[in-house]
Amino acid sequence: MTMRSMQTILLPVLLATALTAAETRVRVSADHTSLRYQNADTVEVACLVSTGQELTVRGTLEGSWVPVVPPDDVSVWIYAELVRKGEVIRDKAQLRSGPGLNYKVVGSLDHGIPVEVRSRLGDWLKIRPLSGFTLWIRRSAIVEIPATTPTTLLPMPPELASGILSALTENTNATAPVIQAETNSVTSPPQSAHLQ
Repeated sequence: MTMRSMQTILLPVLLATALTAAETRVRVSADHTSLRYQNADTVEVACLVSTGQELTVRGTLEGSWVPVVPPDDVSVWIYAELVRKGEVIRDKAQLRSGPGLNYKVVGSLDHGIPVEVRSRLGDWLKIRPLSGFTLWIRRSAIVEIPATTPTTLLPMPPELASGILSALTENTNATAPVIQAETNSVTSPPQSAHLQ
């Protein structure tokens, strides 16, 4: 591999790397635990989860209720006339917990938002919740999973990136640096490491 092709591959990757916050993961500690649409026992149940199921927290673990990302099998419903060609055609289109007006409103979508239709029942479409959709679980029903060392890299300051480019240009035998997120330092890989 030539120095120019190494630069072409490595530099965009290094320069585009950004630090991301580690996700907080929790494990359900009781069978038949309710995930609800809002943080109250009086609100409809979206689904039940079992002991051992892992969930991603959306926010913090403070308080008696914890916001979580819905499991993949959770769906919401929208009136079919409000969707055309996979997009919502009206602002404030209501999402419901089931296929009918007798089910609770659990959110809304605006005009132009794309939806993933999973099935149809009469005049209602069963859709996948959008990425920002949140469900709630009682704090007492979960335990936090210890965080692992983040695998993401720190953002590279422009002066460091230009220094690496200079070093690679000057020394054709230079090996690519490795950035260690834990110490915020740059070290060279072992001499036995080979780029392919």
